[in-house]
Amino acid sequence: MRTRTLVTFAGTGPGDPGLLAVRAQQALAAAEVVVADPGVAPAVLDVAPDSAERVRVTADGRGVPREAVPALLRAHAAAGRRVVRLVGGDGEAFRDEATTLDSWGVAFDVVPGVAPGVVETWLVRRPLHGRRVLVTRPRVQAGRLVGLLEAYGAEAITLPAIQIGPPEDWSALDEAIRSLDTFRWVVFTSVNGVVAFRERLAHAGLDARSLAGRRVAAIGPETADALRRGGIEPDLVPAEYRAEGLVDALRARVDRGDAVLLVRAAEARQVLPRELEARGVRVTVAPAYQTVFARNGAGEIVPLLESRRIDAVTFTSSSTVRGFLALLAPADPRRLLEGVVVAAIGPITAETAAEHGLHVSVIPPEYTVPALADALAGHFETSPPATLRG
Repeated sequence: MRTRTLVTFAGTGPGDPGLLAVRAQQALAAAEVVVADPGVAPAVLDVAPDSAERVRVTADGRGVPREAVPALLRAHAAAGRRVVRLVGGDGEAFRDEATTLDSWGVAFDVVPGVAPGVVETWLVRRPLHGRRVLVTRPRVQAGRLVGLLEAYGAEAITLPAIQIGPPEDWSALDEAIRSLDTFRWVVFTSVNGVVAFRERLAHAGLDARSLAGRRVAAIGPETADALRRGGIEPDLVPAEYRAEGLVDALRARVDRGDAVLLVRAAEARQVLPRELEARGVRVTVAPAYQTVFARNGAGEIVPLLESRRIDAVTFTSSSTVRGFLALLAPADPRRLLEGVVVAAIGPITAETAAEHGLHVSVIPPEYTVPALADALAGHFETSPPATLRG
């Protein structure tokens, strides 16, 4: 008797996750085990949940040998696990494995991929074609940058260098929310702060109407968009998207004795409260979240860096720089990143990288994720087209 269909064979096409068939994406999203050929891009595996077991098929002893794959697929299916078997191109390479499973009575589904030759007249013309780019943002926030890089032709590999968690104590933020009517300004310095603030508002049984009569400032357009999604229109977004720019924009709008609520990370820089307090403004700092260094993921990335198979690494905050270096420890980051283009979202992040001995080649004129992707594409646009190495 055949087992129920728990194995899905899927072709990954030319390696761009955006070109995966919808059924392949759906199967990956529900996968408990993913078995992938060595040529399958890590970005394709990122479509699967973090909880999914990832197995590489290799011939070097560090993964599962190809001849053992059919038995592995059968064992997982017999245990009731949803398995996705990924191969490159249109999927022709899994014919023998599928035939073996069929002879064993194991039911499976097949999702062909786009044949690489069909789309290669335009893929190679994209400025980041053939480039591997590391994205160090937390996985839940990496999607936008990954999508932009992939649209430019890159293979984007997510290596979260930090994780976002609650502050050690909610009391400062909760007390500030209870006394919102005492503040003239409420200032947000990140999307994470907006999200946490909205959650604590809801926890207190309140909503955006509690900010009526308050003036709201956002450090940049992404933070402003996060406010708008919650029904809050910011009164101020500075022209320069960093703390110094926010200080300059607020100087003409606050008076001595005004009360300002600053919603931010627990470990943020002191520029904003220090400068405002120097003007006689009463600043209340309410930690809404904290960033902690990630501990996993370097095992797959360090070999790629050592074999010079990473072309660029992106940093979107000083904490991603520090977290990334902590992940690489005890390896020498300057040696591992030799020849790798380092891209920082803004000058503060670039300064942090420089303090740790890294040379930053790309800083966008506007400190946003889209501008970062655009600047990186521009950096490589005049370089010879690349071919992914290994």
